[in-house]
Amino acid sequence: MSRTSKMFFLICCWAPAYTGITLGSILSSPALADIHIENPWVRASTGPNAALFMTLVNTGETPEKLIDAQIDACAHTELHTHVEENGVFRMREVAFIEIPTRGSTNLKPGEHHVMLMKIHSPLQEGDEVPVTLSFEKNDAVTFIAPVKGMGGGCCHKK
Repeated sequence: MSRTSKMFFLICCWAPAYTGITLGSILSSPALADIHIENPWVRASTGPNAALFMTLVNTGETPEKLIDAQIDACAHTELHTHVEENGVFRMREVAFIEIPTRGSTNLKPGEHHVMLMKIHSPLQEGDEVPVTLSFEKNDAVTFIAPVKGMGGGCCHKK
């Protein structure tokens, strides 16, 4: 066996067993996913509801849809947008939030957002909220969203 063959054998066969790294774990890495989450944050709230904001970035070749959010800090979540009715903007639940091909969608106050319905306890600035987002085509993405100050209007009661 040549020196190059021995090195290849060691790298492919022994290194994964020794380090616990496998090709599967590398390929399933979130860094290789089509969807990336940027600047997530939850608005501080004493209840009953709160809101999650972020930028969803799609580096893929097809559009994607955010279809659900799982957050243990509340009873359930809803995807929302704002619509104008008779000159008044109101929040409305939507089935999904679309992220365009090679583009991004901003979830921000006054526009798309994830509502945390019936939060279990007040969310104070500095807290951290674990979040898992589910998508139509991509794997779920889990991350931590920091809680930021209340500032501005938000969060309707239901």
